[in-house]
Amino acid sequence: LRIVGQTAAIQEIKTGIEKVAALDCPVLITGEPGTGKKLAARNIHLRSPRSNQKFTAVNVATFNEDLLYSELFGHDIEVATGTLHSRRGVIELTPYGTLLIEQVPDAPQSLQARLVRLLEERTIYRMEGKREIPVDVRVLASTTRPLAQEVKTNAFRQDLYYALNAFVLKIPPLRARAEDIPLLCNYFLDNFRKEFGKPVRQIANEALAMLMAYDFPGNVRELESAVERAVIMCDGEKLEKGHFPESIVKKQTAATPTPATFLSLAELETRHILEVLKGTGGNKSEAAKILGINRASLWRKLKNMGYDD
Repeated sequence: LRIVGQTAAIQEIKTGIEKVAALDCPVLITGEPGTGKKLAARNIHLRSPRSNQKFTAVNVATFNEDLLYSELFGHDIEVATGTLHSRRGVIELTPYGTLLIEQVPDAPQSLQARLVRLLEERTIYRMEGKREIPVDVRVLASTTRPLAQEVKTNAFRQDLYYALNAFVLKIPPLRARAEDIPLLCNYFLDNFRKEFGKPVRQIANEALAMLMAYDFPGNVRELESAVERAVIMCDGEKLEKGHFPESIVKKQTAATPTPATFLSLAELETRHILEVLKGTGGNKSEAAKILGINRASLWRKLKNMGYDD
């Protein structure tokens, strides 16, 4: 992760990436939506011996079964004249590169079997094809769901699970690593100020405190979007609270308790004496007994209070 500086959480992720990048084995990347799984996959590729080759990501949740098969494996179509028309899929179009299969548990069972063949034998068949094609591509996969549970319910093939489970890289949610927020903010700020040609160079401490107190259900993706919006809205050199999305500002305002108004001891004593007097119907002797003082002391206190009755 190309971020200046590091926290314990970022260092742990970077260590995992560096450890597995050169091994050329499958990697399963897990984490909630928006935690940066694709960014982690790209960094594995960039630190691997395949870094000079192509990196391709395919989200299986965005295709139906036939389109997904064709997208990944390609297809062969034999026309009436006997001519074979072939279309290569992204696996063949990523020779010696890295393929990230996003949301892998959404892959249909039939395609999961083909992925097992790809991982174990490094060969594929195109859709409607009869020829076995050798391929050389590194496979990474990501998921927002626990695959072990998917295996238990037979929603995910056990052999594919073990094939992908050689190394698991867990990306924790942003709410569990709030200390990363300042580094990520500065990283995104630097990117967006250059992209939009803005003079903004820093984030106000108050705005940064607001961001660190927010739970970011959308994780890193939501933070990146928030900083992008703030940079667009800002015309000066500093991002203020008001530049950020209203949803974040409102959440912080709602979470901030209204400062209590405290009374001095003298004010509390005055209120208490007057309430006791009211309760006794103005009977000073009775009020003095309740207050635990003599009548002369009560009289002096009332005089100092400006109570002449």
